[in-house]
Amino acid sequence: MPSPNFDRAQKKLGDTGDFYRLFLMPGVEHCNGDQGADTMDRQLLIEAWVENGEAPSRIMAVHHAGNDANAEVTFTRPHCPYPQQAFYTGTGDETDAANFECWDAPKPDYEAPGEAYLR
Repeated sequence: MPSPNFDRAQKKLGDTGDFYRLFLMPGVEHCNGDQGADTMDRQLLIEAWVENGEAPSRIMAVHHAGNDANAEVTFTRPHCPYPQQAFYTGTGDETDAANFECWDAPKPDYEAPGEAYLR
């Protein structure tokens, strides 16, 4: 289970997609860092949803070399609303989020992001 709170909300309220979504970030520690793509404009995403009604269907994020926001971008990835997961389409550069799609995953695997992304 990815989040007991998310699961409880879904069970009690039904489909919460209009106001509450869960985006897991494979390879990212609690807030940022580690091997996953963790840099995105969170404020812009929230404003677009709250002020303009534009709920995110996926969140594009980048990973910087050495987890230094001033360093070069090493790869980009989409983060998908649970229970979807980003999968490589099989064509194009594996470091480019444009070559990944959000698909339903029967058993999402967020523990091994490299393997999960490239299945």
